[in-house]
Amino acid sequence: MLPLTLVLRRMRAGYRLAKDMTPINHLLFMDDLKLYEANKDQLNSPFQVVRIFSQDIKMSFGLEKCAVLEMRRGRQVDSSGINLPDDQHIGEIGEEGYKYLGILQLDQNLNTKMKVKITSEYIRRVKKLCRSKLNGGNLIGGINTWAVGVVRYSAGMVDWTMEEMASMDRRTRKILAMNGCLHTRSNVARLYLPRKEGGRGLIGIEECVRKERKSLYGYLRESTEWMLQAAMKEKVIVEEENLQDYERRIKEEKVKSWKEKALHGEFVQQTTDVAGEESWRWLRNGFLKKETEGLILAAQEQALRTNSIKHSIDKTSETPLCRLCGESTETVWHIVSGCKKLAQNEYRKRHDKVALRVHWEVCRKYGIECTEKWYDHQPLPIVENGEVRVTWDMTIYTDKVLKHNRPDITLVHKDTQKWTLIDIAVPADQNIIRTEEEKVEKYQDLAFEIRRIHGASKVTIIPIVIGALGSISKRAKTWYDKLSVPEFIESVEFLAILGIANLLPKVLCL
Repeated sequence: MLPLTLVLRRMRAGYRLAKDMTPINHLLFMDDLKLYEANKDQLNSPFQVVRIFSQDIKMSFGLEKCAVLEMRRGRQVDSSGINLPDDQHIGEIGEEGYKYLGILQLDQNLNTKMKVKITSEYIRRVKKLCRSKLNGGNLIGGINTWAVGVVRYSAGMVDWTMEEMASMDRRTRKILAMNGCLHTRSNVARLYLPRKEGGRGLIGIEECVRKERKSLYGYLRESTEWMLQAAMKEKVIVEEENLQDYERRIKEEKVKSWKEKALHGEFVQQTTDVAGEESWRWLRNGFLKKETEGLILAAQEQALRTNSIKHSIDKTSETPLCRLCGESTETVWHIVSGCKKLAQNEYRKRHDKVALRVHWEVCRKYGIECTEKWYDHQPLPIVENGEVRVTWDMTIYTDKVLKHNRPDITLVHKDTQKWTLIDIAVPADQNIIRTEEEKVEKYQDLAFEIRRIHGASKVTIIPIVIGALGSISKRAKTWYDKLSVPEFIESVEFLAILGIANLLPKVLCL
């Protein structure tokens, strides 16, 4: 008997299968059409029906794909084949088997040959995708559809072992790492989590095959077709856990494996209470280069070999202190936001790019002349029209000496005398809410003096704070809505991440 999981995949006119599941000794197969009979003599009648029907619809036999398989007592025996009326002949199948709906078979599926063929094609496609110029999101999407789909089709038909599936997953990660798409010390579980939850969304081979089997089992269990009910009774597929429970359990295990690790989970542990859902927007969109995406995730997971990691984890003789300032322990957090040697150069460039984008958005909203592309924008100290005045990094002078009197951007509505003070910061991700609060607090005295001296009807302080590794505050949308410009959270988040992507290779010599 052929595995019913394959037979039931597709049914065609003229297909005969004994309702009482009587053992079958003779088969005639034509591409995706099979004829079954108890002996060779009985095969002529259904074969003639198929031949006549094919002639009526002007469809000829593809004889190079047709063959006869004769079985006696479970063993293949020599067959003389079948002679057609036009002196053509259908011979017997060879030892190499035949392909039915994409699966090599003889009296049963040729599992070993199919595994070699499928694995080879899967790896070929993964390599081709990784060597392409696809960005991070499209690369993972391509693997999930074009490469994993090769294996997905075989689920429930080819008898994959756990080790074989795990081996393909390991080879996938190795290929990703060799092409710079994945850091060798990155968290494995996170790679297979959905992007909206901080993962990269790759579909694992083991999970894919098991989900397909459970889905097929659920289909058999719910079907009222007599053939499918018979297949269910024969226990062609047996699954104790349903698909929904399996998906829920696997996801919980992955999240736990990632977040509970001391280094890999440190970022998410420290930002859970402060970061909002928008923090993963850059990952969901998948616009970054695959190498940049892998680098940022490795930085979040503390997988980069900083001096601190080399000293405490790798047990080398190197000092754990920062290679630039030599004062603090060199961690990823220190490099991205805490090194005084980088503050006036690299941090300033990153800050100014974010501020430039905000200034360009404000000018565009109020009709002030600006360039078509934000990165070509050259902010002047003061720009204005009949409605508003916008200043860039200018001191606001008051009668009283104030420590904080120079916001990054100041927006003044001339008719209503409403003032908006905008200040930008890119701190360590765990400090984003605290930085927002500090920004608002430090400009309170300036807001009071503006109201007193300039007669401002209202002074609004808006902190634009983006975590160095992409985190967005839970309160961010509240602040941005007050600015009333087109949504640009994604843009400033993207700029902050690109700043780190340029900084880390310079400092760590990656």
